[in-house]
Amino acid sequence: MLSKKLARKYYLERIYAESRKPDYTEEELRLQKERAKKLDDYVEKLRREEQEELKSKHP
Repeated sequence: MLSKKLARKYYLERIYAESRKPDYTEEELRLQKERAKKLDDYVEKLRREEQEELKSKHP
């Protein structure tokens, strides 16, 4: 088992490492937005197809 001192040191190092990560670049943000748009479009397409299928089953 880790000693409290060693555990605290590890915890503080993890916090520091996480806080030192750079922000997303413009390219990364652009790609995230594109992926989100594609996913939203795909989900909307599936919803429309499901509605059409339900309408065709129950006229």
